[in-house]
Amino acid sequence: MQRYFFDLSAGAWQCRDDIGLILCSQDEIRSEATRTAIEFAGAGLAGADLSDLKVRVRDRAGDAVMTVSLALTVRGPEEPVRLTSRPARPRMVRAA
Repeated sequence: MQRYFFDLSAGAWQCRDDIGLILCSQDEIRSEATRTAIEFAGAGLAGADLSDLKVRVRDRAGDAVMTVSLALTVRGPEEPVRLTSRPARPRMVRAA
């Protein structure tokens, strides 16, 4: 088991992880980095350019382990989305 650090960046915005997590495998590292990227994108921090979001993982020695990138594009609102209700589907009834 080793401690890994998950540094965040989005455009010029950066945040260095000084605490890290103790993880056992590459799968755990990948999962944590992916989860972190998705949560960070959902937070929508002011001043962060989410069109180029990165989670850079490093080990205790500072060596790069992996990078997870997430590109987020938001367009609109050119035209509002209208939800229409669909007619109910007929239910199949099995004859006895």
